[in-house]
Amino acid sequence: MPSFISDIGDWFSHHWPFGSSPAASDSPHEAPPSPVTVPADPALRPNAKDAAPVNDHYAEQSDNTVRVRKPADGPESVVYLGMNDASREAEKHAFDGNPNATVVTGAGKDAKMQGKTMSTDGKTVLDLSKEDDVRRFLMETGVGKTKVGEDGNPLESKADADKRLAALEDVFLGAKGKDGKRSGGIDKGARDEIAGFVQVLQQVEQGDKRMDQLILSGHSTGSWVYSEGYDRPGVTFEALTGLMSQFPQAQGGVKDLMLSACHTLEKSEWGDTRDGAQYTKMLPNLEDVWGYNGRAPAPGLDPRSSVNAIKNFVTAAPGNDPAKIAEAAKRSGANATSLAY
Repeated sequence: MPSFISDIGDWFSHHWPFGSSPAASDSPHEAPPSPVTVPADPALRPNAKDAAPVNDHYAEQSDNTVRVRKPADGPESVVYLGMNDASREAEKHAFDGNPNATVVTGAGKDAKMQGKTMSTDGKTVLDLSKEDDVRRFLMETGVGKTKVGEDGNPLESKADADKRLAALEDVFLGAKGKDGKRSGGIDKGARDEIAGFVQVLQQVEQGDKRMDQLILSGHSTGSWVYSEGYDRPGVTFEALTGLMSQFPQAQGGVKDLMLSACHTLEKSEWGDTRDGAQYTKMLPNLEDVWGYNGRAPAPGLDPRSSVNAIKNFVTAAPGNDPAKIAEAAKRSGANATSLAY
């Protein structure tokens, strides 16, 4: 991950994006650290007013197995994963009234729940820095259970399920070294958002939900998406690739990707992301990606705001026509660009 010093240098090296005041145009995708202490939002919400609940799949699980259906029929659906509180609070309203959108917020702005999630019992707080709590979360979500088909016949062995469970524990907590100690893993403060995303991925994997488009939002220097909160918690695209690989049906269903984040299709001091190779590694059936050749816009009042850009993407994406994505990106301005595969 980029150093604190290089990030701050990048922050001061740029001008305000649209020539107006910082309050209206300051990009939430590159900002100095700012601790978040305001009241809580729900840990995981489908923000669209009529969207389906995200936890209704638990009824399809037994103690040891989880039932998997064919991919859900119906209109194309979009999932939004917001890693930065400031931009997410505005951008989630881009999906108001959209029944085919799911917004993942993690713990929202609740400082006490950063890096944590609630058990399905509705009472127990699970600390995602603790191995036992991560395992409990994954088992309750259904990730560690053996998949069975609609006819009840097994689709995999228990060993397969155990292997997936272990791989996802490594994603959250880091892999164990020879000394048995873990290192790496997703930043602690970002684990609540990723836990919410895992719940959605499991629903898609079970055939209860679709995910045709994926939007990742936050600060970025091209290799990760992160928050401006304390310690800048985030997740790398490499870690997301490892995560997605454990949900092949969900991974394979995404055709359109939007990165509402800076430097995501650009040659910059941090590297060259113009070929989009890291995104097709994460999502192998991807047909197009929307990113930014420079700084991404803020969710302010400017017509080129991130909120309007997201609306343009969501409108253009259904039907898998990269030309529509390209035209929508061009219309959005503010360094928006797209790439077709």
